[in-house]
Amino acid sequence: METVFYVEDGLMQVLKFAEVATFGRSQSVRDFGSGIVRSQYDQIADIAEGKIAELGFMQFLKKNFNLETVIDFNHYESIKVTDLGNDMELYIDRGEKRISTFKVDVKATKPYSKWLLVEGHKFWANAYVLIKTELPRCCESDPYASIKGKIKVEVVGFAYYTDFIDPITRKPWIEYSSGDELIDPAYLTFASPILVKDYVQTHSVVRLQCTLKSPSNYGLPVSHLRKDKDEWKNLIYKVRTSTIETKDNIIKPRY
Repeated sequence: METVFYVEDGLMQVLKFAEVATFGRSQSVRDFGSGIVRSQYDQIADIAEGKIAELGFMQFLKKNFNLETVIDFNHYESIKVTDLGNDMELYIDRGEKRISTFKVDVKATKPYSKWLLVEGHKFWANAYVLIKTELPRCCESDPYASIKGKIKVEVVGFAYYTDFIDPITRKPWIEYSSGDELIDPAYLTFASPILVKDYVQTHSVVRLQCTLKSPSNYGLPVSHLRKDKDEWKNLIYKVRTSTIETKDNIIKPRY
């Protein structure tokens, strides 16, 4: 199963989408749900990175499972109107467009990342896919100089909503708070749900020199993600069996 791809086609569309989203305020200017306002270049880079990850995932699905998906390049009226974490909502089956109600959220991260993180206020999808995008470290200061040529992406794996949650306590297995530093997952013991800010007070850990900004992040180590082909087939089966046809509407549009 191929997991590494190069995104080349669509990069100009990605940058244009990021520009319109930034200057049109169709996405939040806050940095990971915090009170910090991102610079315009930073926001353009973040939005573009997410779309590049989706384009890489689209290649992964087509190459390995012959599944065609449609990337959402729509702009919404406000930051409160979004795709609600469904990056596989629209796909093509035997030439017919179909809508899946099984929400799959694609998360972009850096090549060296050891974590799949989901912001607590965006924990609404059924499954989360982690994609590593190989963009230069200077991308956030100058996305136009960085997002060009071919961008290497790696489809790392995925986790279901339920993988993040302890079924007994119904709490996240691992929760980071604003101001926490990421820690090396090799130093974690999964005996019960971990609130990192408390855990580091009583355990010896190695910090990864990355401070989180979101008020709450649910995390899973990369080593714990679902990665084999049978797991992917099971995910795709869930997407295909939670489907309605795009033409099956009560109110028919006039356009």
